[in-house]
Amino acid sequence: LAHPEELVDLILTKYSQKKNREHLLYEARESLKLIRPNGGGIGHINPGRIGHMAKVLKQLGQVETTDGLDGFIYAQESFGQLSPQEREWLQQKHRVQVFVTHAPPLAYVRGEQVEGLVIDYLNRFATEFGIQIEYVPSVWSDAITGIMNKTGPDVLPLISPDPQRRTSMALSQPYLSMPTVIFTRSDSEYIGGMGDLAGRKVSLPKGFLAQSVLKNDYPEIEVVLTATIQEAVELLSRGEVDAYIGSLMLTSYTVKELGLENIKVVAPTTILSPEHVLATRKDWPELASLFNRMLDGMNAQEHAEIRQRWLSMRYEHGVTQREILQWVLLGLTVLLVGAFLFT
Repeated sequence: LAHPEELVDLILTKYSQKKNREHLLYEARESLKLIRPNGGGIGHINPGRIGHMAKVLKQLGQVETTDGLDGFIYAQESFGQLSPQEREWLQQKHRVQVFVTHAPPLAYVRGEQVEGLVIDYLNRFATEFGIQIEYVPSVWSDAITGIMNKTGPDVLPLISPDPQRRTSMALSQPYLSMPTVIFTRSDSEYIGGMGDLAGRKVSLPKGFLAQSVLKNDYPEIEVVLTATIQEAVELLSRGEVDAYIGSLMLTSYTVKELGLENIKVVAPTTILSPEHVLATRKDWPELASLFNRMLDGMNAQEHAEIRQRWLSMRYEHGVTQREILQWVLLGLTVLLVGAFLFT
């Protein structure tokens, strides 16, 4: 697939000359479109797509139930010997509820279809261990409360770890690094760091870790809470707050998606660690340890393929590419086997 001209030369030299070179090259191009190798390896089965097809068939009245998918996809124990606790947990055939929200490029929620960078990791995880995953849309504050109270969801795909969260959830090893930066409007007065936000209004989604950090360490900043990143960024764009503090990657995608042309990145901040982990309910530590096994079994190329698939979009609308690259190259790195790659 990567070298069609060489393959065509081989066919014409050693096999058949019934078709000319131009025809064979045409077949190669069309085959590439059908195979779509960048969407997953040949032979890979995406449990999320299988589940979506089953739901569509049920809606069309072609099947009565979708409960028969357990065991449909072969799961191989790939990464060494599982612990007795991990084996017992898998044998119980739990249906795992995973929190999702519209947060590109990490997760896209379009109707019943869920895609994104962390979704690729989770779908791989489900396939490796035969785990049945149900993606449950919600808002962040409700999801945090639910996982702590064990009322659902069972998994938060990506969170910033801190001591309090370690006591109330089971956390995986870090697998994604995202820097936190300060956003303002293009016509704002100079803001070069956290100290310049004293006496100003800053919007944040409710339940984000930055909320408690600002409350404890920066009480002079007035925090305005919203339900979503989208709402927080729109408050900034309309001039109802002076700044927004959040993930460079998530916020930049949101700015582009909303078409906001008056927002810019002004400074990085170290109030939050760039490391991000997967969190599970506290009484399911086996789920986090199994996720670690999957991460440990992935090589650099497999991490890179997921990263490249979702982190290749262009940045526009006020957040300049130069500013994006400065901090992405410093902090935005998928972590490989516990090693953190900082520039």
